[in-house]
Amino acid sequence: MIRFILISTIVGLISCPLSGQNLIKNGSFEEFYRCPDNYIVDYQVNFLPGWFMPTKGTPDYFNKCSKSMVGIPQNFMGSIFPAHGDAFIGLVILDSPNLTETINYKDYQKKDVNLPLTITNKRKKRDKPKVTKPVNYREYIQSQFTVPMQRNNVYLISFKYAIPNYSTFVSNKLGVLLSRDKVRQKNGVIEFKPQLSLDSTILNYEPGIWYEFRDTFRAYGGESFITIGNFYDDNQTSTILNDISDVNTVMQQTILTNQIAYVYIDDVKVELLKEKAPTIDRYIPYSQIAKDDISRLVNSSHFAILDEVYFNVGNPDIQPLGLFQHFQLIEMLKFNSQLGINLYGLCHEHEIDDVGASGRVNNLKRWLVNSGIGEERIKVSVLELKSVSSGFSYTMYGIEYPVYSSLVMFNLFSL
Repeated sequence: MIRFILISTIVGLISCPLSGQNLIKNGSFEEFYRCPDNYIVDYQVNFLPGWFMPTKGTPDYFNKCSKSMVGIPQNFMGSIFPAHGDAFIGLVILDSPNLTETINYKDYQKKDVNLPLTITNKRKKRDKPKVTKPVNYREYIQSQFTVPMQRNNVYLISFKYAIPNYSTFVSNKLGVLLSRDKVRQKNGVIEFKPQLSLDSTILNYEPGIWYEFRDTFRAYGGESFITIGNFYDDNQTSTILNDISDVNTVMQQTILTNQIAYVYIDDVKVELLKEKAPTIDRYIPYSQIAKDDISRLVNSSHFAILDEVYFNVGNPDIQPLGLFQHFQLIEMLKFNSQLGINLYGLCHEHEIDDVGASGRVNNLKRWLVNSGIGEERIKVSVLELKSVSSGFSYTMYGIEYPVYSSLVMFNLFSL
């Protein structure tokens, strides 16, 4: 997760949701080849448009159109409505084998839709070969992006996840692998380690509640596939027992017999945040920079915050109180004619998109151009950051207006 620390007491910065188009096709699993009539046991079937199974593990598809074990809200693993739309998928992220007895993994008991899936060791024929429940059984889903990731671009990866009512265990070993090539493997745990994972210090385990996974990823370039699942073996997968106190004793026994950790997944998104976001080492309030000490801002990862240039949120116009530092900036650029300026707009904490930030930074560019600074010397962009400055207010014609500073920052480059 990208985090930033600000040395000034004027403003703090957090992530700004500058998301773009989803690179995932069918991210909410609304499109399907046919309405599901049961959980999936054949890895060779076409799974869903835009999605496939990278191993012989068989994820399950749930849809409101189904009246069987994989219906919505009631299904063989519990009861829940989708986080988005009419469908979601389910993954086994741990299938703990009972090494003290032989269990036929394929021998399912089909019960009423209100009961969970049961894995049993009952035999119809004594001479039937015994098949043990596999060690390190996993289920994954995989999809190809509409376009490959570009080097140094920052992407937001997000999805919703929920623990089913009838999952035996809860585990936070759920990760995201981003790869250039399609991942294919016969069985077991995929041998690659994920770049992104659920927070290992937090375990959201209330069953039947959707939680959101969100993290950012700076691309190496060429990543074209996303794979979601558990990339750690049984010994590395820690679990706790799911809370099944609200189900009857018969169901509890079945759930405890299953010995699985299961998770629902919905609304998968991979969105471009910003192209080639700069590396930021330090923020410096412009008011604290001496006139003859701007060299630290040239061709570096240091940024100066225009801490005395003020805007109304939702209005790109510079307020009169901010003109003094604004004119200082113009004077500095005129004196250093060999330098260009990178202007970066920040979102305000109450803004839900980058429209305001874009308007402010482009308006500031117009001010500089109108003041005699050549347009070829000015570059503008919006950072995936938010300003959380407290600001102050002023009164005009009896109306109080909130005013905020630190919504624009800059550094310099040699021409």
